[in-house]
Amino acid sequence: MPDPIIARTIAATVGLSDGGGIAGHQVLATYRSAAGDEVFALCRDGLLLRQGLDWRYIANEDVDRLKICNEVKSSAAGRRLVLVLRDGERVEVPVDRDRDGFLDIFPIHAWLRRRLHQHKVFSRGV
Repeated sequence: MPDPIIARTIAATVGLSDGGGIAGHQVLATYRSAAGDEVFALCRDGLLLRQGLDWRYIANEDVDRLKICNEVKSSAAGRRLVLVLRDGERVEVPVDRDRDGFLDIFPIHAWLRRRLHQHKVFSRGV
Protein backbone atom coordinates (compact mmCIF):
# COMPACT_ATOMS: atom_id res chain seq x y z
CA MET A 1 0.00 0.00 0.00
CA PRO A 2 1.43 3.41 -0.93
CA ASP A 3 2.27 5.92 1.77
CA PRO A 4 -0.91 8.03 2.22
CA ILE A 5 1.08 11.21 2.89
CA ILE A 6 3.10 10.88 -0.31
CA ALA A 7 -0.16 10.14 -2.16
CA ARG A 8 -1.62 13.45 -0.92
CA THR A 9 1.60 15.28 -1.79
CA ILE A 10 1.53 13.85 -5.32
CA ALA A 11 -2.11 14.89 -5.69
CA ALA A 12 -1.23 18.45 -4.58
CA THR A 13 1.51 18.93 -7.20
CA VAL A 14 1.92 18.94 -10.95
CA GLY A 15 5.50 17.68 -11.34
CA LEU A 16 5.49 14.82 -8.83
CA SER A 17 4.53 11.31 -9.94
CA ASP A 18 4.34 7.97 -8.17
CA GLY A 19 7.48 5.84 -7.92
CA GLY A 20 10.45 5.87 -10.21
CA GLY A 21 12.99 3.60 -11.78
CA ILE A 22 16.19 4.42 -9.92
CA ALA A 23 17.79 1.15 -8.84
CA GLY A 24 18.93 0.57 -5.28
CA HIS A 25 16.61 3.04 -3.56
CA GLN A 26 13.05 2.92 -2.25
CA VAL A 27 11.71 5.67 -4.52
CA LEU A 28 8.30 6.98 -3.46
CA ALA A 29 7.92 9.72 -6.08
CA THR A 30 9.86 11.39 -8.87
CA TYR A 31 9.72 15.11 -9.72
CA ARG A 32 9.87 16.37 -13.30
CA SER A 33 10.58 19.99 -14.20
CA ALA A 34 8.36 22.08 -16.48
CA ALA A 35 10.71 21.02 -19.31
CA GLY A 36 9.98 17.34 -18.50
CA ASP A 37 13.39 16.48 -17.06
CA GLU A 38 13.71 14.29 -13.97
CA VAL A 39 15.04 16.60 -11.25
CA PHE A 40 14.85 14.58 -8.04
CA ALA A 41 13.25 11.56 -6.43
CA LEU A 42 11.80 11.36 -2.94
CA CYS A 43 12.95 8.17 -1.24
CA ARG A 44 11.91 6.50 1.99
CA ASP A 45 15.14 7.56 3.74
CA GLY A 46 16.45 10.43 1.63
CA LEU A 47 16.47 12.28 -1.65
CA LEU A 48 18.01 11.46 -5.01
CA LEU A 49 19.10 14.58 -6.88
CA ARG A 50 19.88 14.59 -10.60
CA GLN A 51 23.33 16.03 -11.27
CA GLY A 52 24.09 15.86 -14.98
CA LEU A 53 23.78 12.22 -16.01
CA ASP A 54 24.23 10.91 -12.47
CA TRP A 55 22.08 10.75 -9.36
CA ARG A 56 23.35 11.93 -5.97
CA TYR A 57 21.79 10.34 -2.90
CA ILE A 58 21.37 12.56 0.16
CA ALA A 59 20.29 10.62 3.24
CA ASN A 60 17.87 12.24 5.70
CA GLU A 61 20.50 11.84 8.42
CA ASP A 62 22.89 14.08 6.45
CA VAL A 63 20.48 17.03 6.30
CA ASP A 64 20.82 19.62 9.05
CA ARG A 65 18.25 22.16 7.77
CA LEU A 66 15.71 22.60 4.99
CA LYS A 67 14.86 26.05 3.64
CA ILE A 68 12.81 27.66 0.92
CA CYS A 69 14.54 30.36 -1.12
CA ASN A 70 13.36 33.86 -0.09
CA GLU A 71 12.40 34.82 -3.66
CA VAL A 72 10.06 31.82 -4.09
CA LYS A 73 6.95 33.91 -4.77
CA SER A 74 8.57 36.73 -6.71
CA SER A 75 10.91 34.90 -9.08
CA ALA A 76 10.85 31.66 -11.08
CA ALA A 77 14.58 31.32 -10.33
CA GLY A 78 13.72 31.45 -6.62
CA ARG A 79 11.61 28.30 -6.79
CA ARG A 80 14.09 26.01 -5.12
CA LEU A 81 14.59 24.23 -1.85
CA VAL A 82 17.89 24.59 -0.05
CA LEU A 83 19.24 21.64 1.90
CA VAL A 84 21.96 22.54 4.38
CA LEU A 85 23.95 19.41 5.09
CA ARG A 86 25.68 18.58 8.36
CA ASP A 87 29.07 19.39 6.83
CA GLY A 88 27.84 22.89 5.87
CA GLU A 89 27.34 22.20 2.17
CA ARG A 90 24.27 23.90 0.64
CA VAL A 91 22.43 21.88 -2.00
CA GLU A 92 19.79 23.63 -4.11
CA VAL A 93 16.86 21.61 -5.43
CA PRO A 94 14.78 23.30 -8.16
CA VAL A 95 11.00 22.89 -7.90
CA ASP A 96 9.66 25.01 -10.76
CA ARG A 97 6.11 23.87 -11.47
CA ASP A 98 2.74 25.18 -10.35
CA ARG A 99 -0.94 24.60 -10.91
CA ASP A 100 -2.92 27.81 -11.35
CA GLY A 101 -0.51 29.70 -9.13
CA PHE A 102 -0.25 27.00 -6.44
CA LEU A 103 3.46 26.24 -6.33
CA ASP A 104 4.65 22.62 -6.15
CA ILE A 105 7.42 23.70 -3.79
CA PHE A 106 5.12 24.11 -0.76
CA PRO A 107 3.66 20.57 -0.50
CA ILE A 108 7.05 19.06 -1.35
CA HIS A 109 8.72 21.21 1.32
CA ALA A 110 6.07 20.12 3.84
CA TRP A 111 6.60 16.43 3.02
CA LEU A 112 10.40 16.69 3.26
CA ARG A 113 10.21 18.71 6.49
CA ARG A 114 7.99 16.03 8.02
CA ARG A 115 10.30 13.20 6.92
CA LEU A 116 13.38 14.98 8.27
CA HIS A 117 11.61 15.62 11.58
CA GLN A 118 10.51 11.98 11.83
CA HIS A 119 14.06 10.83 11.16
CA LYS A 120 15.45 13.07 13.91
CA VAL A 121 12.82 11.94 16.43
CA PHE A 122 13.18 8.21 15.70
CA SER A 123 16.98 8.29 15.54
CA ARG A 124 16.97 9.69 19.09
CA GLY A 125 14.77 6.82 20.22
CA VAL A 126 11.99 9.13 21.38
